[in-house]
This record gives sequence, structure tokens and C-alpha cells, in this order.
Amino acid sequence: MKEPVYLKVAMILEKQIKNGEYKIKEKLPSERELAVMYNVSRMTARQAIIYLEEKDLVYRERSSGTYVQAPSIQQNNIKSFTETVGDLGYEVHTNILEFCTVHSVSSICKEMELPISTSFYKIKRLRFGNQIPMALEILYIPKNYLKGLEQHNLENSFYNVLEEYYGLNISRVSYKMEAIVANPVYTKLMLIKKGTALLKVSGVSFDNNDRKLIYEESFYRSDLYNYHIDINNQ
Repeated sequence: MKEPVYLKVAMILEKQIKNGEYKIKEKLPSERELAVMYNVSRMTARQAIIYLEEKDLVYRERSSGTYVQAPSIQQNNIKSFTETVGDLGYEVHTNILEFCTVHSVSSICKEMELPISTSFYKIKRLRFGNQIPMALEILYIPKNYLKGLEQHNLENSFYNVLEEYYGLNISRVSYKMEAIVANPVYTKLMLIKKGTALLKVSGVSFDNNDRKLIYEESFYRSDLYNYHIDINNQ
């Protein structure tokens, strides 16, 4: 059976989107323009757009046009941001916004079940996929657990640093999740509109010795990221 013309147009556009010729959030040509570009009817161009919309590659805004949809990134296991986003074909990079030592942070000490005098590394990282800021991470790690951490490159996977230099793995996590409205600082950092919802994930990561290793507060763009959770009744 001969392939429908609208499907040929849709496949061309899909390839251009996946190759990055049309960037995430970029506006596609109008149906009229597509019809001229590919020498097809406007109805055929419309069918091609509908096909792409059904595949969640594009979305429409009334009275504005059709735009490239950002893929929804699912976190459904204990994998680093680098692995999760990189596995989807994104180019991942990180900006270190803060790396310092903090002392006697009562709320963190309580979460980690450590003495109030405990000193922590505090690491704040802005995580990008294809130049798009997707997540803001704030990590607290007891200094005496990872001595010399400041000597390592934390612009890539922190989990890799744990494994390669300290012989540690994250075995399990205990997180809570909530939706919050981005404050002005987060709005500016993540290049989002005022009032945009963020997914806040906070809690503790345990190492392979079942020790509380990291307390984390992370903020994810809700338009790009979602968590998938399975709960078994045992």
C-alpha cells in the first residue's frame, strides 16, 4: 500500500525535530507554510501536524501556532540525573552554583540523625539537558563521610564520583514530593515564567552500608520532568 502523503511530511518533520533542526519550544511553520514547502494541500499539512501531536512531539497553542514539545523525562529508579537524561539522547551539563561548608544546620542534622555540631558539604548544582535548565539540586553530605570531595569534578555524575573514588553506591532513597510555585530566584535560574509549578523532591539517600549519606532538596521543572512510583503491598 502506498504511504499517505501526510505521513511522508510528518516523518520529515519528525526527523528534523529529533536532529535538532527544530529546537524544543520552537515554533513550526504554519500549515499554509508547510503546504507550500512540501507542495501539498493545507489539509495534508494539518494531518501531518495532528500525527506529530498524537506522538507527543508537538503541541498547539490557540491563536499562536504549533511548537516542539519537550519530551517528558521519567525518574523511575535510582539513577543519576546524568544517566536518566543522557539515556534519552540529551546533552547533559552542570553549573556548580555553590560549593561550601556549613555547620550546625539543625534541620539537616535531624534528618540525617547526626549531632548538631556536624559539618556538611553543601553543593548547589543547576542541571541542563540540551542547554535547557531542567533541575536545581541542593545536596548536603557530612564532610567526614567524603573527605577531599572538593578535589573532584562534580560537573558530571555525582554517583560516578561516589563509586569510583569512595567505593560507595546509592542503595535506596527515602523522598517526599510536593508541588511548589517557583520563587523569583528559581524563575530566573530555570528560565521559566512567573508562577510556574516546580516538583520539589526532598529526602535522604542511603549508601550500600545503609548509612544516610546525602540529604537532598531538588527542584524539577514540572513541564519536563515527572517521577514514576510503584508501591507494592507486601
